[in-house]
Amino acid sequence: MHTTIKLFLLGLALSPAALANPDYFPLKVGDSWNYRITSAGKTSNFTIKVVKQTGDQFQVETTSTQVIDDWYSKSAGWVQIHKTAYPKSKMTADMKPPRKLLKNPLMAGEKWDWKGTGMMGVSMEEHNKVVGAALVKVPAGEFGAMRLDTACTQGGAKVSKVYYYAPNVGMVKSETESSGVKSTCELMDWSFKGRK
Repeated sequence: MHTTIKLFLLGLALSPAALANPDYFPLKVGDSWNYRITSAGKTSNFTIKVVKQTGDQFQVETTSTQVIDDWYSKSAGWVQIHKTAYPKSKMTADMKPPRKLLKNPLMAGEKWDWKGTGMMGVSMEEHNKVVGAALVKVPAGEFGAMRLDTACTQGGAKVSKVYYYAPNVGMVKSETESSGVKSTCELMDWSFKGRK
């Protein structure tokens, strides 16, 4: 699609507030997102909710077949993950150094890398690139989003990820491929529609 037409359509898909002050990873206590994930022919749902803020860190709870807690911070133009915990099994992993998840706001052409350790001290390495604007249709609606491609090596295993983030909404879609298995995650609904 011609770039001018694409950007025009993207503008139609964004609210004036999103265009003026884009936040691709909004975090406010009480906010939640519902997703559907399809992997190997099976579909399931999960919910993500911001449950607490302590200082500059936000505790975000993912609820599916088990509960996973992640601690994020947003400062100096970065969204970072500091820690992940599985309360039921009492497993916790501190990201060392904090994992650079997202440059915020996202701009086409930006690149960044991260290398460190995660759960059980497993080594991780990520290479990220913001590809550019895209229109994305998911069950929650159609969004003007930014595409982020991530090449990850985790404990020697290669994982390829594509994320789509919409301004002032967050992640609306992701696609993951690892060991020949493909997974797609799509936004079903979110709690703060219409908030200015």
